[in-house]
Amino acid sequence: MMVIFVRHAAVMVDRQTSASSWTLDHQAAAACAPLRAWLQGRDLSWFSSPEHKATATLRLLTDLPYQVVPELAEVSRAGWLDDYRDTVRRFFTVRSSPPLPGWETADAAAARFDRALRDVVGSSSGDRIVICTHGLVLTAWACRDKSTDEALAWWAALTMPALLVMADSEIERWWTSGQVCVSVPLIGR
Repeated sequence: MMVIFVRHAAVMVDRQTSASSWTLDHQAAAACAPLRAWLQGRDLSWFSSPEHKATATLRLLTDLPYQVVPELAEVSRAGWLDDYRDTVRRFFTVRSSPPLPGWETADAAAARFDRALRDVVGSSSGDRIVICTHGLVLTAWACRDKSTDEALAWWAALTMPALLVMADSEIERWWTSGQVCVSVPLIGR
């Protein structure tokens, strides 16, 4: 079993719309080409967050059908922030409380993502799964047991797009004890 996580490609930021509706930037196809090449020819089951930037990234990676899983969505949050990085720091510092009104907590996001991933892994007939998702929710899940600074460093290291892998032994450890071990980004640097 192998779970391959893909963080979506870079987006065109539009302060007037919610981040969940942003579209990919004009360089997304070129940025996704190395990931597509790496994934090509593998027997994979494909899953995506419902957000446009995730499904559009997934369509750049494969022509195969995929399943949308609502719980793989990015952390829910309200409106544009000029101090986004400071808010993300608070998100990882006090994980059981929202950093601002309208934000999902880090603990809730990680638990939601974990439930969705367990459902996908448990119900998948394939032994290689691709999850196209987002940086903040993936970090909240992957860094649940890490310090604020470690989580921030992990999040900051994620490129757009990025490809990370959780292989057999790591999946078994996660499945039985909840410990998460995901590779550093293999592609996207």
